[in-house]
Amino acid sequence: MVNYSEFIEIVCSNLKITKPIVEEVLFLHTPTQLAEYVPADNVLKYRMDKIPLDTMFSIAHELRHIWQMKNCPEIFQNYINSTDTDIEQYNLQSAEIDANAYAMVIMESGFGITPQFKGLSEKVKKKISLRANEIVEE
Repeated sequence: MVNYSEFIEIVCSNLKITKPIVEEVLFLHTPTQLAEYVPADNVLKYRMDKIPLDTMFSIAHELRHIWQMKNCPEIFQNYINSTDTDIEQYNLQSAEIDANAYAMVIMESGFGITPQFKGLSEKVKKKISLRANEIVEE
């Protein structure tokens, strides 16, 4: 069984952020959503009933959003929720590129696997890859 709590502690330490309240849930807003961060409540919710590596990627992605709020809040200016735009425009937003890139770095460095970002365009994948390279260099 995967120790999500330990993984969350490690990622929070890496990001130098305070661990949010963590809740395991059975459902989120959509069947494909594996994790979410609720800033108003400082709660990270994740689905533990899915593929562990996918869930870990989603957790790292959401924790990166906490880091963004602390270190570069301007990244959320003009932010559009996924329900208010198409998948391409949503994933091209700086906050999403950065969060996906950070999660990609975590998966590659921690588990030796590279996320494939199935369903995303080559344009989005390229931007994520470029940002991941920048994160590694930081």
